[in-house]
Amino acid sequence: MTVNFRAKLIQKVNLPDSREASFVEINPKSSSDIEAVKKLSYEWYDAIYAGNICDDVVELSSNRPRINSKVFALTSQKENFKNVESRQILGIVEVTAVNNRRTPYIEYLQVNPLMKKSGLGTSILNILKKMHNSIELHSAVSALEFYRKNGFELADPRRLLCKWIKK
Repeated sequence: MTVNFRAKLIQKVNLPDSREASFVEINPKSSSDIEAVKKLSYEWYDAIYAGNICDDVVELSSNRPRINSKVFALTSQKENFKNVESRQILGIVEVTAVNNRRTPYIEYLQVNPLMKKSGLGTSILNILKKMHNSIELHSAVSALEFYRKNGFELADPRRLLCKWIKK
């Protein structure tokens, strides 16, 4: 299914399996981008985080959003971001500014459920690490080891707050 998509290219990416992909920023003011994320949240049937990101993209599209987030997608599409097949989106991430500090906070990170454990989540984190000097997130217990393997340290074990700082 093809949907219109007005995403902005952030950078090209070489995936672990040697395929090329693109890391793009979703435009929440674009009705076509909102529609693309909505379709994605339906197609990834067991991906609750994709649904949460969809809700936040709709909120960001309002005239007075209550959140300050950016949403990015990793897509196998390499050019012409006006038309993207939703099945080409490999992963999606929402990053928020925390407490008016400049520390980015990952609200949600979701890869296509059919492509888990393929290195896509690590690819998304690596791009974000190039963009920022530090990153924070609260991990699910089941994802804690994934974040540790990707250089995050457990800053608050009780709350599962993880931090990464560029070295």
